[in-house]
Amino acid sequence: IFKTIRGYGGSAVCASQDLNDFFNLDEGRFGKGIINNSKTKIILNLEDDEAMRVQSALHLSDAEVMEVTHFERGNGLISTNNNNIMVEFKASPLEKDLITTDRRELKDIVERMRRQNEAG
Repeated sequence: IFKTIRGYGGSAVCASQDLNDFFNLDEGRFGKGIINNSKTKIILNLEDDEAMRVQSALHLSDAEVMEVTHFERGNGLISTNNNNIMVEFKASPLEKDLITTDRRELKDIVERMRRQNEAG
């Protein structure tokens, strides 16, 4: 379907927390097809075995694989046009409020909104 979408000038987003989702079916044929037809790939922290799969698929150096297996939260690798760059993703306070799933942060947001409504 990714090839078809690209053929019509479209774009698609595909994400997974488990690389095996891409490589288990039909000996990885579909996963390789998705990766090969994706212009931009964002790789976050991976386990060693997952990083080895990504290394061969994206032609990463040993140093890049080492980085990928030791990323802290918020760090990643962007691969596009055969260029790889390490990045740090930073969210603005508003973005963080919109995407957080942390119960304490959500409670603080609700409390802050309640105070704003009472004051305004």
